[in-house]
Order: sequence, then structure tokens, then C-alpha cells
Amino acid sequence: MHGRAALAVLGVVLTACEPSPRAPAQGALSEGTAETARAAPAALAQGRFHIARPLYELTDSLQRVNRLRERAKGVVVPAFGEGVPQELNVLNDTVYEIQTVARVRFYPSEAGGWSDTIWTRAPDLYAQLLRATHEDYGLPVTAVHGRWLRVDYAYAADGSPRAGWVYLAPGRAMYHDRDAQLREFSTTLANPDSAELVLTPGGRPLRVDMSAGYTLRVLRIEDEWIQVLLMRPDTSACTGNEGLRVTRRDTVWVRRFDARGMRQLTSAVAGC
Repeated sequence: MHGRAALAVLGVVLTACEPSPRAPAQGALSEGTAETARAAPAALAQGRFHIARPLYELTDSLQRVNRLRERAKGVVVPAFGEGVPQELNVLNDTVYEIQTVARVRFYPSEAGGWSDTIWTRAPDLYAQLLRATHEDYGLPVTAVHGRWLRVDYAYAADGSPRAGWVYLAPGRAMYHDRDAQLREFSTTLANPDSAELVLTPGGRPLRVDMSAGYTLRVLRIEDEWIQVLLMRPDTSACTGNEGLRVTRRDTVWVRRFDARGMRQLTSAVAGC
């Protein structure tokens, strides 16, 4: 999967099969810094691409899609070149019969900043970028193999994912690991009232009084379990009072996902 053949054809594939230069927006992104708006590259007559519909148009399968997106290991986002987000190219494979199956392009927004459009080779798909940081949005990553990232770039009407590969080329794309973000950013329990805290992985639920608020620090991550330090009261700059003194500390474990398949810890990638 990671042979030299992949690198030999990568440059050719990334410039082939261009979609139409139209730019319907799917969602406003971060503020752009380019002094002048760039026109979309000219289209090449090599295959037809379709605009993915927004996820909110899904009804019965939206919860399934959300659970799949929750399990992403990270997010791959475009790097900025001269203030303009680079294009993300999704390939069907890394070696054999390589073909571009999707493209994520960014266009100037009239309100400022950038809008994204996800183009897919297959019609009738649904997609939406995932937030990685305060200003960065990209595709959910499900596996990492060296510089190749497996992504879910779109979903069918029944919620089944459409997967492909993004090459982590320097200067074109960046990867944000979700476990690393739990340590990098301020992290909290998604639902403190229903979170099941235990002393050891798989142990009995532990009752922890958090009525006075809390600050959380991630200590260890082991597969489906995460060890955290709970400090009370809340002395964080975001939601608490920095002038207070910590009076209680508890080291506990929390399962990564709850019974619904949703993450139990959330990091403040967008700030306080």
C-alpha cells in the first residue's frame, strides 16, 4: 500500500479530474487573509464531479453518521498557501489504479473568509467538514498509515460512509490528532451528570460530587479508557474562578464513548 508507485503517480492524480469552478458554499470557515480573492482553477474535462449535499438533509441516518464522525481519530485540514486554503484531494487507493474520488475546495465568501464545497465523483452523497481547531475544518480521519490518512469524505443516504485516502503532503495538508487535543486544549466531560467514572477500567461506577464545578486534566489514554484528574472547585480561566483554591482531587477513569457511541470527553478546540 505504501510503495514507491504511489508517490510516483501522486502528483499526476492531484492535478487531474478537476470539478467545475462553480462555488456553492457549504459553510463559512475561518477569516481569510488573502488580499485579493482567487478564482477557482480552470476545469479539466476528465470525469464529472458532483456537489455533496449537506448532512442536515439526512433524516433517519443522521445519528448513524454522527456516531461514525465521533469515532474519528483526528481531522486532516488544508494548509494555507499565501492566505488561501489548499485543496484537499481524496484518492480511492494509494497504489493500484489510483483515481481522485473527492475534492474539497475553498472559495472566497462575500462576507469575508472562505466557504467550502465538497465535490464527489459519485452522485447523491452527503458531506460536511469536521472542526479541527478554532479556524481549521477538514475531513474525519479513521486510520493513519505513515503519511497516508484514511478518511470518510462523504456518506450515502443510509448513512454508510464513503472512504478514501489523503496524502499528508508538507505544505498542503495538516493532521490534528484528537487524543493529542485532549491534552493540548481545555478538556471537559461532555455530560458531567451522566458520565460513568470508575477507579479502574471496567470497574463499578463511582459517585463524584461535581456540584461546585471542576477542572479536568487528562493523564493517560489506553484504547477505550482515559484516565483523568478531577480537581474541585473549578479554577479554570474559561468557566471558573482562578482565585479559588483546589480542595479536592480525584484520579478516575472514563470510557472514551458512552452507550450511544458519543465521546465522553470534549476538548475546547474553538476556545472558551
